[in-house]
Amino acid sequence: MSQIQGFFLKYRKVPEKILSNIDDLLNSDENVKISAFLEDVNCLDCLNDFKLEECYTLAEAKSLPKSAIQEITSKLSPVLQSRLI
Repeated sequence: MSQIQGFFLKYRKVPEKILSNIDDLLNSDENVKISAFLEDVNCLDCLNDFKLEECYTLAEAKSLPKSAIQEITSKLSPVLQSRLI
Protein backbone atom coordinates (compact mmCIF):
# COMPACT_ATOMS: atom_id res chain seq x y z
CA MET A 1 0.00 0.00 0.00
CA SER A 2 2.80 2.42 0.85
CA GLN A 3 4.38 1.81 -2.54
CA ILE A 4 1.12 2.78 -4.26
CA GLN A 5 0.93 5.97 -2.24
CA GLY A 6 4.55 6.76 -3.02
CA PHE A 7 3.94 6.14 -6.72
CA PHE A 8 1.04 8.61 -6.82
CA LEU A 9 3.00 11.17 -4.80
CA LYS A 10 5.91 10.90 -7.22
CA TYR A 11 3.68 11.85 -10.17
CA ARG A 12 1.23 14.16 -8.35
CA LYS A 13 2.32 17.21 -10.34
CA VAL A 14 2.34 15.37 -13.69
CA PRO A 15 -0.70 13.05 -13.66
CA GLU A 16 -0.33 12.13 -17.34
CA LYS A 17 2.88 10.27 -16.45
CA ILE A 18 0.98 7.94 -14.09
CA LEU A 19 -0.35 5.76 -16.89
CA SER A 20 2.90 5.76 -18.84
CA ASN A 21 4.84 4.58 -15.77
CA ILE A 22 2.28 2.19 -14.28
CA ASP A 23 4.45 -0.80 -15.28
CA ASP A 24 6.99 0.24 -12.64
CA LEU A 25 4.33 -0.21 -9.98
CA LEU A 26 2.82 -3.40 -11.37
CA ASN A 27 6.18 -5.16 -11.75
CA SER A 28 7.42 -4.34 -8.27
CA ASP A 29 8.20 -7.02 -5.69
CA GLU A 30 5.50 -5.74 -3.38
CA ASN A 31 2.80 -7.06 -5.68
CA VAL A 32 4.33 -10.53 -6.17
CA LYS A 33 2.55 -13.16 -4.12
CA ILE A 34 4.85 -15.43 -2.14
CA SER A 35 2.95 -18.46 -3.47
CA ALA A 36 3.75 -17.50 -7.08
CA PHE A 37 7.40 -16.91 -6.23
CA LEU A 38 7.75 -20.23 -4.37
CA GLU A 39 6.07 -22.04 -7.24
CA ASP A 40 8.52 -20.47 -9.71
CA VAL A 41 11.51 -21.71 -7.72
CA ASN A 42 9.88 -25.07 -6.94
CA CYS A 43 9.78 -24.51 -3.18
CA LEU A 44 6.07 -24.75 -2.39
CA ASP A 45 6.90 -27.06 0.54
CA CYS A 46 7.45 -24.04 2.77
CA LEU A 47 4.39 -22.03 1.69
CA ASN A 48 2.40 -22.93 4.80
CA ASP A 49 5.26 -21.78 7.01
CA PHE A 50 5.23 -18.37 5.31
CA LYS A 51 1.46 -18.22 5.79
CA LEU A 52 1.90 -18.99 9.51
CA GLU A 53 4.16 -15.94 9.66
CA GLU A 54 1.35 -13.99 7.91
CA CYS A 55 3.65 -13.41 4.96
CA TYR A 56 1.80 -13.28 1.62
CA THR A 57 4.00 -11.12 -0.64
CA LEU A 58 7.71 -10.82 -1.36
CA ALA A 59 7.77 -7.43 0.32
CA GLU A 60 6.46 -9.00 3.52
CA ALA A 61 9.02 -11.81 3.21
CA LYS A 62 11.81 -9.26 2.98
CA SER A 63 10.69 -7.74 6.28
CA LEU A 64 10.71 -11.07 8.16
CA PRO A 65 13.53 -11.53 10.66
CA LYS A 66 16.43 -13.53 9.29
CA SER A 67 15.91 -16.17 12.00
CA ALA A 68 12.33 -16.77 10.82
CA ILE A 69 13.45 -17.25 7.22
CA GLN A 70 16.22 -19.62 8.31
CA GLU A 71 13.73 -21.66 10.32
CA ILE A 72 11.32 -21.87 7.38
CA THR A 73 13.98 -22.83 4.85
CA SER A 74 15.77 -25.30 7.15
CA LYS A 75 13.19 -27.93 6.21
CA LEU A 76 14.21 -27.76 2.55
CA SER A 77 17.05 -29.62 0.89
CA PRO A 78 20.29 -27.62 0.37
CA VAL A 79 19.57 -27.36 -3.35
CA LEU A 80 16.15 -25.83 -2.73
CA GLN A 81 17.53 -23.55 -0.02
CA SER A 82 19.99 -22.10 -2.51
CA ARG A 83 17.09 -21.10 -4.77
CA LEU A 84 15.63 -18.91 -2.05
CA ILE A 85 18.84 -17.12 -1.12
